[in-house]
Amino acid sequence: MNKTTIIGIALFLIVWGAKAQKGNEVNHFSMDTLKYEKMMDKVERKYAYGSGGMIAYLKLEKGAHIQKHQHPNEQITHILEGKVKVKINDKEYIVKKGDVLIIPPNVPHEFWAFENTLDLDIFTPIRMDWINKTENYLTPKK
Repeated sequence: MNKTTIIGIALFLIVWGAKAQKGNEVNHFSMDTLKYEKMMDKVERKYAYGSGGMIAYLKLEKGAHIQKHQHPNEQITHILEGKVKVKINDKEYIVKKGDVLIIPPNVPHEFWAFENTLDLDIFTPIRMDWINKTENYLTPKK
């Protein structure tokens, strides 16, 4: 990796507040030091990642809707506060404080927040679409 690439990655991490593992080094920090990033109306996130997995906190305001999407990452969702509805295929799941929902890779799903919600997600592998800012489901449908 050349010096320009390293500087670019460092600037990206500073701007977006994400923390990444550096090679085989241990990276210890407080998630409280990371700033939330506005994804879309009523949805904010902050995340950290290593070489193989990612942890993310999503704040969903009541009424938030994350439209139907899918990704090659397994998603483990743990609702820390609030309540959401998740539609997967033709089945709807009500996921409330303390509940966990595991969504396999490449399975289309969408979320609705019934209450102000704090969602802890674990993704494997890491969400490169988030890191590269190429996710295309975070803007309202026109």
